[in-house]
Amino acid sequence: MANGDDYDFSGWSKADCIDALTEVGQIASSAYEPESSREDLAAALGAILTAISDNEDDDADDEDDDAQGD
Repeated sequence: MANGDDYDFSGWSKADCIDALTEVGQIASSAYEPESSREDLAAALGAILTAISDNEDDDADDEDDDAQGD
């Protein structure tokens, strides 16, 4: 994962990239506090990984949620 081979950004638009980078920046900025616990930092890292993960998975989850609500 260190070299980025596990991520496929080929389907991302420029707007998707900007949105994800903005979210990553906000998460990192919020977590970068001297008093942050290890758990806080681990949660922030998880949120960052989610922000850069493939958006298709999120869309599928949203569709599942919509189907259950009917």
